[in-house]
Amino acid sequence: MYGLVNQAIRDMVVERFGVETWGDICALTGADELFLTMGQYPDELTFSLIESLCKLQGCESDVVLQNFGEYWIDYVAKNYQELFAMAGGDFVTFVKNLNSLHTRVAQMMPELQAPGFSISDAQEGRFVLHYYSQRDGMQPMIIGLFRGLGRRFATAVSLTYLEGKTEGLDHDCFQVEYSRHEDD
Repeated sequence: MYGLVNQAIRDMVVERFGVETWGDICALTGADELFLTMGQYPDELTFSLIESLCKLQGCESDVVLQNFGEYWIDYVAKNYQELFAMAGGDFVTFVKNLNSLHTRVAQMMPELQAPGFSISDAQEGRFVLHYYSQRDGMQPMIIGLFRGLGRRFATAVSLTYLEGKTEGLDHDCFQVEYSRHEDD
């Protein structure tokens, strides 16, 4: 993974748990205190950062990945506003443009192994999300990402895992239900 992801994990840990906790994670994993945003790091290091946070905080990796998914939306929106804004001004448009967003990012990060997304069974207020990734175990992050997008676009969003790789498919499927907040 690119260092950008690991740096975002670092920033989340420091903001929520303090610099001491980040130091403990570095001691457990052998990671450096900071990461090169455009540098390449083994996926195993990223997963090790998550596992170490779980160990130190006494929580499950699903919870940490969901929280990181939400954090990632804010992190990217703050640090890469123009790129983020090009993907769309509402929840559904943004989701439909995720692959295009990743294509633009891949121009800057040629080794990017971005996930792919598609939508089926779209109806008012819901659709089935198809999530394609070379990395296993990231499904909880998708739940957090979509909650973060919902918050960003003033939309209540819930995801329910339907089926996926554990059932023999080549991707994972989620039922996504959404509704725009009434006061917006």
